[in-house]
Amino acid sequence: MLSPEESDRHSERTGGWGPVFSKAVWTGPVMESRRHSRSECKEMERRGFELISIDVQKGELILKHPGACVADFDIDYQPKVWVMMGWTFSARLFAHSQPIGQTKERTFLDNLQLTKDRLVFIRASEVIFTKAMYSSKIDKTPLFIKISGGYVGKTSVCSTAEVKSSSGELLITNTDRVITVDLVNRKPIPIPDWFRERNYRTYHEQPIIFMNVIRPYGVKHKKMRVHWSDLDFNVHATWYTYVLMTINAASLLVKDGQLRHFRENKSRGLYKLQLQFLGESVEGDELDVYVWEDTETYIMKCDVCRYGVSIFQGTFEAMERLGLELVSMNVENGEKIIKHPGASVTDFDIDCQPKIWVMMGWIFSARSFINAHQLNQTAGRQLAKEKLFFIRASEVEFTKAVYSSKTDRRPLYIKLSEGHIGNSSFSSIAEVTSPSGEILVKSSERIITVDLVTRKPSPIPDWYRQRKKHKQQGHPVHFEKFVRPLGVKHKNMRVHLSDLDFNAHATWSTYVMMTIETASLLVKEGQLRHFRENKLRGLHKVQLQFLGESVEGDELDVFVWMDSQTYIMRSDVCKNGESICQCSFEFFKD
Repeated sequence: MLSPEESDRHSERTGGWGPVFSKAVWTGPVMESRRHSRSECKEMERRGFELISIDVQKGELILKHPGACVADFDIDYQPKVWVMMGWTFSARLFAHSQPIGQTKERTFLDNLQLTKDRLVFIRASEVIFTKAMYSSKIDKTPLFIKISGGYVGKTSVCSTAEVKSSSGELLITNTDRVITVDLVNRKPIPIPDWFRERNYRTYHEQPIIFMNVIRPYGVKHKKMRVHWSDLDFNVHATWYTYVLMTINAASLLVKDGQLRHFRENKSRGLYKLQLQFLGESVEGDELDVYVWEDTETYIMKCDVCRYGVSIFQGTFEAMERLGLELVSMNVENGEKIIKHPGASVTDFDIDCQPKIWVMMGWIFSARSFINAHQLNQTAGRQLAKEKLFFIRASEVEFTKAVYSSKTDRRPLYIKLSEGHIGNSSFSSIAEVTSPSGEILVKSSERIITVDLVTRKPSPIPDWYRQRKKHKQQGHPVHFEKFVRPLGVKHKNMRVHLSDLDFNAHATWSTYVMMTIETASLLVKEGQLRHFRENKLRGLHKVQLQFLGESVEGDELDVFVWMDSQTYIMRSDVCKNGESICQCSFEFFKD
């Protein structure tokens, strides 16, 4: 992951092309470099645009947008993605033409002044849609759009647009990063000091930076031609033309038997777009549009090429099938609350108790949801670009309420918070509550950071520690490795495809499930005589420590025994004679 400073140096060296290219001349799509006169602004006002407010100190402008019309919806009665992107584009054109100050010589965010001696090219864009955007119950005419300034780097500037309905529901959030280039040689040039001084109050912490997408071997493509209707004011294809081409190419590939999840994903609605612009195209150009589905089937990716060279790459993420929803995020203390659909009929075992590994999975899915959906510029996402993460220890505590038939488990609310930060590890805390607020499950994990190459523990960087120092709480979970008694019985278990996580390793809950299944088999052989009695009382606490890893096809030896305290059961999961996971299960005493 590049730091903001490195990113700007990188953009200056390479013109923002990315590591594959060395030519320091930018030929990407132009955005908003054409200066708009007051008469053009007046024309937009006649079409329904209206300035609501400007806060020069905060660098924020709110405008009224005419909103959607009948033609803005597709054959699935969903708002067209490229039209929704066009709302933020037109809003920026209007906002950047607004005069400010007593003399009216400046414009909002000094856009016209900045572009007098340079061109402005879009480098990256992130667009996030909410479920409200797809709801037929929410009126989308008119719209209210807030434009605000963002990160100012050495050669790049960010801005954010928030689109809301007339009743205040957030519909779209769009953040763009643009690069300024010389009018003649088209190389990136530094942002002038006067601009930086005037707009320092609008700074955001990080720019948006996306890594280049690597196209898998054998991906199918469709040819698309750039038409006159695709062009912007600078006679280049607009930024949303490539999104339109990708969706059209995907629809054609579906007819060829490709992209089998596309129709289902589209019916749920698009959640997020991450776009990066690496070149340009003009009228008449024939482009090769490659489209494929990620291993996460709700994610689709594209690579648009001109003469064999990538000019645009995008990631399209559909709304989650699981129905998880971010309820709130507190930036100050790092707490996030996720709404989870909760338990289903299949989540209960033959004793009518919720399956232990399923309850642990509630927390795992909430963390995965946050990791996948956090804005790209968050500290956690930056750290993930530099390190690998492995769970070292975990403690999960269940309350009696989770076993009560009187407890409503649909939906669930899961609060995630940040804990202790050590030399090469950090803690993550979770709390699961019922709709009525009863605590059902609590969890604490200690996660170690590992070097990408050596796969050895690697210190947490100072910048992350400084940014998180005010959020630390509690102590890390730590357990001593225990010694397995002589003569303990075991069962052989195989790791299957369904047991794997995103990194193709067995999940943390897999070892819990294997332990319970082994215990059940050993009971039939006359072992673990307290297990059934303990199981019916319910599990109170699980303590896990992870000493290794396993992958699909591995044969594991799962040793299980009862402690001298008969309400405690332990397991030692071994691969090739070496412990890879040790577990302690403490059941309720009454």
